[in-house]
Amino acid sequence: MRMHNVIAAAALAASFVMTAGAGLIGPLSDYTNGVASFTIGDKKFDQFQYVINSGDMPLAVDISIYDLTTPDIGLRFTGSFHDEVGDPASDATIQFRVTVMRVRS
Repeated sequence: MRMHNVIAAAALAASFVMTAGAGLIGPLSDYTNGVASFTIGDKKFDQFQYVINSGDMPLAVDISIYDLTTPDIGLRFTGSFHDEVGDPASDATIQFRVTVMRVRS
């Protein structure tokens, strides 16, 4: 019985649907596992990757994802993106897939 609860909780955490204007989605690190996804409107966001290429970029756990729904659907990433004085330029890549879900009639 307990095992079923754990599996159900994991499935719920891995994918969810958001309504317009929901705000904070969560830390980027929650979505870089290759499994987790979320849906805003008719758009499914998944397969997130975050690569620190150089410099003083924040860890994925320190980057927040917010939904943007006015006037169109989009995402905003916030974190402590900066360069320390005297260090080389900082660079990172955030990549993800967006799929338009079919509306069934």
